[in-house]
Amino acid sequence: MQLLVTHRLQLSRDRQVASKRLQGLLTAISPAVERAVDWRRKGPLLMLGYWQTPQAIRNAGAERIEAVLRHARIRTRG
Repeated sequence: MQLLVTHRLQLSRDRQVASKRLQGLLTAISPAVERAVDWRRKGPLLMLGYWQTPQAIRNAGAERIEAVLRHARIRTRG
């Protein structure tokens, strides 16, 4: 059991480090997009996996982004 708990803690730390690294890179590219992203939600992270720059997000358009999120079964809160 201790081995499983230790492994789970390590995975959580690795995810946090990766998230902070991504946040730092995004801040360097576009501080406005970085401020708009909720790092606790899957949808914005998935979207940034497809389109990494503000220009790419604009070029994708709302319909395409919505289709990708719908295909991944990402829903809004409310």
